[in-house]
Amino acid sequence: PQGGFNVTYTIKVKNIGNVALSNVTVTENLNATFGNIDRVESYEVVSNTVAVIAPNVMVANAAFNGRGGAANADINLLTATGNTLAIGAEATITLTVYVRGFGEFRNQVIAQGTGLVGGIAVDTSGNNTNVDEDKDGIADEPAENQPTVINVNPIPVATDIFIPGGFSPNADGRNDVFVIDGLNGRGADVKIYNRWGNLVFENNDYKNDWAGTANVGLQVGTELPDATYFYIVKLTDGQSFAKYVIIKR
Repeated sequence: PQGGFNVTYTIKVKNIGNVALSNVTVTENLNATFGNIDRVESYEVVSNTVAVIAPNVMVANAAFNGRGGAANADINLLTATGNTLAIGAEATITLTVYVRGFGEFRNQVIAQGTGLVGGIAVDTSGNNTNVDEDKDGIADEPAENQPTVINVNPIPVATDIFIPGGFSPNADGRNDVFVIDGLNGRGADVKIYNRWGNLVFENNDYKNDWAGTANVGLQVGTELPDATYFYIVKLTDGQSFAKYVIIKR
């Protein structure tokens, strides 16, 4: 993708025990999935819905944002109280997230419920919707608790813009700056990140003049080391590009 895309997760919650469950919760830390990857510019929740058959009760949390660790974090897919599952009952949560960027995304949720005498049942999701794949009545097993993994790679899009895969800012008069060809009067917002996801350069009115020097962070004014960096370029006509660029002097 050059802009963004929707990722939809289907989460099945089933009571395979021998007692009814109350106070059922399902937590989803999207920041662990998308927030710590340097190739992701941003993510946001599009929708969060729950389907369950009465008399079971499962209510989606409208305030869910998945931003674990943030000041306004709410990682609860369900409301705080009142969610129940009878023996053998199941619910399906459908979560859609809009992501700007690409990479390998590993996702898991954690479900918890309270039994009749106060016992707590906890389970971590697996990589499919079969909550007890080996049908042994035990859901919380390592082999059944593998994360759901998706890989999203950039797709080439027909465009008159050319962005080089590298440049050599060594003052020899050739390829000394990072040049975006084909702008033809369009403005460009450019952000450059290092391999750890730290922003090292930004310019919201780029003039094809970056020579590999940092203007953000602890290294402001210094030459960045030869390495592979990640860029996000947004044009004023709505096009956006995200990929790698190599600095090699």
